Amino acid sequence: MSIFTSLQSKIYNLTPKTTQLPAFLDKNERKKLIAADDSYHLIQDGYFPHIATNLLISPNQKFLLAAGSYPHQIRLFDLDNSTMKFQRNQNCETVAMEFLGADWRKFALVLDDKSVEIHSQKGKMFGARVPKPARSIAFDVHEATLNIAGSSSDIYRLDLFKGCFKTSFNLQTEFVNQLVYQQNLELLLAAHQTGVSFIDTRTDKVAGFLPTQVQACSVCSDRNKVVVGLQNGEMLTYDVRSSVPLLKTLCGSHPVKQLQFTEYLNTKYLIQADLRQLRVYEEDKLKFYIEPGTGIYKFQKFENSGLFALACEDQFLNMFYAPDLGPAPSWAKDLDEQVLQLDVQQSAGEFANYKFCTRQELEALGLANLCETGQVITYMHGFYIPKDLYKKQSGKQNLDEIKERKREEAEKIKEKKSKPRADDRFNE
Repeated sequence: MSIFTSLQSKIYNLTPKTTQLPAFLDKNERKKLIAADDSYHLIQDGYFPHIATNLLISPNQKFLLAAGSYPHQIRLFDLDNSTMKFQRNQNCETVAMEFLGADWRKFALVLDDKSVEIHSQKGKMFGARVPKPARSIAFDVHEATLNIAGSSSDIYRLDLFKGCFKTSFNLQTEFVNQLVYQQNLELLLAAHQTGVSFIDTRTDKVAGFLPTQVQACSVCSDRNKVVVGLQNGEMLTYDVRSSVPLLKTLCGSHPVKQLQFTEYLNTKYLIQADLRQLRVYEEDKLKFYIEPGTGIYKFQKFENSGLFALACEDQFLNMFYAPDLGPAPSWAKDLDEQVLQLDVQQSAGEFANYKFCTRQELEALGLANLCETGQVITYMHGFYIPKDLYKKQSGKQNLDEIKERKREEAEKIKEKKSKPRADDRFNE
């Protein structure tokens, strides 16, 4: 675990620094390396043989589904117990995933070979294929329909209640980059090369369209506000009642991969991710950013918490904790304690060249006037002052005490000499 500051916000990196142990090690060597590993593992076995490519948090915030390679596989993690529940190998890479219920018992996968799979707790229970490679899926909870889009102008709709495909939506575009289903309005948002289309799933018609001059890569919505991420790294903020953007934000030179709204203490934040960085905006201003050092595939934020999970070009699932966006989740019981210990260690390192003194000690040293000048650091019931200044001032004070002590001793000797002796009084 490490800590860094991003635009005055503390970010805690919870990603383990060690790599996966080789399979050829014997039992004793493996035990020694595991015992020597002092990394903080928030999720046990949260790694893949090569890289992690995708991840998704269940709606009840208790399970984490992740995909990686090589070999291609998916792993489900039980967050309450901090363990891996199961691992299933796949024939090809997992492109997209979606939970079909509140927990992990049913979920859908879209693979790189144009196949769609429905999994349950017993394993794969249904499979189908689409004509073109898919890029994104969205689950319509009201109609029990799985919408699939990709390298085609059609949005394929799989009816999970009947087990067959419905009539596809045709958007007259070459491809669709991302699908997002908005439950409160029952609208399906599709980001493609010419903009964002709003599809009313109740009437199976296009209800609106937001044109963009650059290819739209991602989209997210929050009531009447829609944010579109473009290929050139820009973000456009729209009101659903107007096709004119309210705000244009330049994030970087890489395409915007993912967007998400979140809220904490009645303040709304926008999370944006591209290949290099994850950025958090507060009221159109950048609050902080996270740069894991490897390419970002996808991120997930735990609800009502400041914990992020990232799938990057790394063996481990990258975990970052930002207290400014919320407390630690309920299943990470010791995270706050670990963070507090790290803060104490860092503060001890920051004040290594300082000496803590109370106001009475400063007055005794003759440095009480520094409290109003800002040259000392106020902390709890006292102040931190530089050690060199403390030694210099205490040295002067010691010299003054020595001189005063010598003067007092000299006066005592003088008084003794001035007093008449007892035998002199007797002779008189």
